[in-house]
Amino acid sequence: MQKTPMYRSSTVLTLMALAATIPLTISVAEGGEGYSGMSGLAQREMIRRQEAVAEADRLFLEGREAYAKGDYQQAVDKFRQALSTLPDAPMLSDRRQSYTDHLSDASVALAQQFRKVGKYTEARALLDGVLAPDVDPLNFAAKQELGYLDDPIRTNPALDYEHTQNVDTVRR
Repeated sequence: MQKTPMYRSSTVLTLMALAATIPLTISVAEGGEGYSGMSGLAQREMIRRQEAVAEADRLFLEGREAYAKGDYQQAVDKFRQALSTLPDAPMLSDRRQSYTDHLSDASVALAQQFRKVGKYTEARALLDGVLAPDVDPLNFAAKQELGYLDDPIRTNPALDYEHTQNVDTVRR
């Protein structure tokens, strides 16, 4: 995943996400109960799911913005929220896969940050989550980062988060 936004303007991306849900919303709004043949309950469920997709898209865009700014913790949180908000439907499988791929990329980037400051257990937990069988077990970047965690030359086993904070304090 690139560290620069895919679109220069988040407004364009937001409008594209909204435009994707508008045709369904219009057909439900114009249909009425007698016209479309759907019951009121089915229409309400359809509208609820469309709103959930729109909310998931909003969270996804916030995650992309956080990733572009280098705030990988917030990006991971937003991508996870987007995945949990997105309804589980076959029509949304491509979108779910895209969200999962972005979550994997952000998790690897956050694991790299954690490794650099001595948070090895947190980094390993993130990478294990990426390499889970239902996520992306063949993710090269995650496997490479796990290799770095296991390499005593690249990763100082004596380094911990408290030590890195003390070093930063002395440098100031």
